[in-house]
Amino acid sequence: MKFVKNILMSFAGNFFNRNYYSLIRLILVSAWKQKGKTTFNGWTITYDNARALIGMYNEIIFQEHYKFNTESKQPIIIDCGSNIGISVLYFDRLVKNARIIAVEADPMIADILRKNLSMNSVRAEVIEKAIWKTSGEQLSFGSKGSDEGSLYSKENTIFVESIRLKDLMNEYEHIDLLKIDIEGAEVEVLKDAEDSLSRVHKLFVEYHSYPDKQQELDVLLAIVTRQGFRYTILQARKVIHPFLDATKKHVMDLQLNIFCYRP
Repeated sequence: MKFVKNILMSFAGNFFNRNYYSLIRLILVSAWKQKGKTTFNGWTITYDNARALIGMYNEIIFQEHYKFNTESKQPIIIDCGSNIGISVLYFDRLVKNARIIAVEADPMIADILRKNLSMNSVRAEVIEKAIWKTSGEQLSFGSKGSDEGSLYSKENTIFVESIRLKDLMNEYEHIDLLKIDIEGAEVEVLKDAEDSLSRVHKLFVEYHSYPDKQQELDVLLAIVTRQGFRYTILQARKVIHPFLDATKKHVMDLQLNIFCYRP
C-alpha cells in the first residue's frame, strides 16, 4: 500500500528518529497480526484494527500533530473521539498534571480504551457516550470496531447515549485543548457549542465530508473565525484523482485536519 511505501522511502530523513523505527516495527508486526497486543514507546497497547493503529501512531506519535504548549498548572484536555486511547497516552506524557476527559461512543472501542489506560497506569475520565448537540438521547450509531464508527453510518447500527458537548465544555472555565474527531458530526456539534468556544485555547477538528451530505466546511471555518481563532489545515486523506474519487459512494470526498489557535 502507498502509505507503507511512503514511510519506507522516508528512511534516510529519519535515521536517528526512534519513533520512526517503532512505526516500521508496528507495520511489520501488524502485517500478520490484525488485532491483539503490542508494545511501543514504553506503552503496552491492545488493538483491534492494525490499519487504524498504524494511522494513529503515524499522526499522533511519529508526526506529533497534537503537540502543543500550555502554561496552565492543571491543564484541561477534552478528547472527543478518543478511540483506543493513543491520543490520551500521548497527552498524558506530553502535558504534566493534565486532566484528560476521553469521550468514545463505540462500546467495543471504549472497552479497549479503558484497558489501554489501565495497563499503562494513565488516569483519565472515560465517558462512553456520543458527542452531540443534546444529552441523554439514544442515537443510532454505526459501530465498525475501528476508527470509523459514526452517527451517520448505517452499518452494524446500535444505540448509544448522547452527551452535549456544550454542557461538557461549560464545566470548565478554561480548556487548554479541545480535540474533536467524531466522523461527520463535528459541524452540528460546533454550531450548538459555538458560544462556549471562548473557553477553548486550542482546538483541533477533523472535518469529514460524505458525498450524500451537504458540505459545510465554510460553516465550520466561519464558526472558528467568529470565535477569534486562526487556523491551519492539513489534508487528512490524500486524494490522487478527485474528479474520479468524488463519485464513489460511501467514500469521503474530503477529510481535513484543522488546527485552530488564538493569535
